[in-house]
Amino acid sequence: MKARWQATAVLVLCGTVSLTHAAEGDFTPQVIVDFTGASGEFRGMRPEAPPLLADDGRLYGVTFDSGEPGAGDYFVITQGVYYSLDPDAQTPDYQYQLLGSDIGSPLSTVVARSSGSLLVGSSRAVDVDGISSDGQAGWNGIGALAELNGELALQAERIVVPAGFEDADPADMKVRGQMTVDGDDNVYFSSGGRLWRLSADNTLDVLTELQNERFEREGPGNTDYYVLGREVAALVWSESDQALYGVTSGGSAVSAGGDPAEVDAGDPSGTLFRIGADQLSGGDTTDPTLLYTFSYSLHGNPSVSDQGFTGLVEDGDWLYGTTTQLAWRMKKDDPNSFTVIHRFENTDGTAPRGAMVRAADGNIYGTTEFDFSDGEGKGPGTLYRIVMGQAEDRADDTLEFLHTFDAATEGSAPMGLSAGDILTKEDGGQVQRLFGVTQGGATNDEGGIFSVEVPLAAPAITTFAVDPANVTVGDGQAPVLSWSTTGLDGDNVCTIDAGDSADYAALTGEPRAASGSLELAEPGQYGTVTFTLECTAADGETTVGDTAVLTVAQNEGGEDGGDDDNSGGGSSGGGGGGSTGTLVLGLLAAVGLARRRYVRRA
Repeated sequence: MKARWQATAVLVLCGTVSLTHAAEGDFTPQVIVDFTGASGEFRGMRPEAPPLLADDGRLYGVTFDSGEPGAGDYFVITQGVYYSLDPDAQTPDYQYQLLGSDIGSPLSTVVARSSGSLLVGSSRAVDVDGISSDGQAGWNGIGALAELNGELALQAERIVVPAGFEDADPADMKVRGQMTVDGDDNVYFSSGGRLWRLSADNTLDVLTELQNERFEREGPGNTDYYVLGREVAALVWSESDQALYGVTSGGSAVSAGGDPAEVDAGDPSGTLFRIGADQLSGGDTTDPTLLYTFSYSLHGNPSVSDQGFTGLVEDGDWLYGTTTQLAWRMKKDDPNSFTVIHRFENTDGTAPRGAMVRAADGNIYGTTEFDFSDGEGKGPGTLYRIVMGQAEDRADDTLEFLHTFDAATEGSAPMGLSAGDILTKEDGGQVQRLFGVTQGGATNDEGGIFSVEVPLAAPAITTFAVDPANVTVGDGQAPVLSWSTTGLDGDNVCTIDAGDSADYAALTGEPRAASGSLELAEPGQYGTVTFTLECTAADGETTVGDTAVLTVAQNEGGEDGGDDDNSGGGSSGGGGGGSTGTLVLGLLAAVGLARRRYVRRA
């Protein structure tokens, strides 16, 4: 059976939020594997991205190199390793397959389709004729895509050599950075200035070319630039928006990351863009929408290279990301909301690298390649998180440093994180595991695989109320339901049921966020309505619930209909039916329809 996968612009300098340092040891990495290079039990070295956890409980991932002789030689095409292991076993049952020169060395993140297969991009592979695209081997090897089966026994297959790779500058054709996949199993990735879509049937389309003449402009001093930048560093697919978001880099060219007129200093270093589903037409007709332009002097630059990439992650209506110098956020539809969250400099982590991940506690976690523990900014790296604030504008976000790696025991140069499973501890508390990789240090100085545990608050509904709780038919009042929770996270984790109420039947079954409010229609029938809020925790098994009661009185004319949800009907015994109904409903609300909270585990 195929495996299924578990998860998961105006600069505002004065908006830089606070930094805190978490207690050391709270998030100590647990080393699962130390890579052993070209030989030994754990073949492989220099992973560029973290592995993914499948429903079979195993991790699947790749390393950039296998450690064979000639690694690093310009004229030698190296190969990576496709591996799988059991993170819970006393010995991890490490299994691997060499990727071969036709796949080469993976430089991108790994993404998973619903079928269980994995996709990864690589560089330094041979082309279809057995040589690289410029007629020689080595670092100028051609880019490639590989499909990995995501189950035992391990299989890897080169699925496509995109048309045009053979004739392009090989230095621009490496498949690198953060790939993404949509709900229909279309995979989006980039190589140099090209943005590609690999459809679910493995049909390949060029969505756009950033360095196409359509985006080329003549700048000051007769220097040319591209309005969207030169190459894509990271991509995120938003299922709720049905849109692709991406961050570009200017590459090594000075001020080549966008339109100089978009930034005050005239030094664009990259852009943030959006492509809606209706724009994903393929060919060279796709025009990304420019959302923001980064400034090198103010922001550093988004980066993608053989040494890693800076990340991008979605959180509801917001995007969070990193550049070489800082962490930032922006509301998708409001460039003026762009805010620097933290500058990585001098006393803490530096050089943020790799995929960021939104964990089940609602916070965003990431890694820096280095830190200042050595006094020079070349220390072994850090684990950090961005704690989501409660303010509507996210102004109370904070960045915390959780752990500084110990190179000798935990490895060095961490390269991002992936979301793992939810575990229940012996004391009943729950944690989520995040998985990551390091590129050096530890026992063999070849890097390794680690996990960290994120503590999760116990799921609970803190408030669930309807206001006003007592209304009369025809009085023009529209009740509002509101709720808040702890230990729950997401836009689709709760549901609201209105029982047999005809007025509010449409509420039933619609997914709701972990916290929110809902303005109801004015009721047309008298009676009582019992609203039930039910939310499911991140483990998919724990359910919490609560109730709120709306009492609807009959108007004095007595002409409104009755609501049969928890009421005795809509008719009265005579001319005094209206006042009698109000009295009875009040008593029912007081003694028979009290709040009913519960916790249920599957």
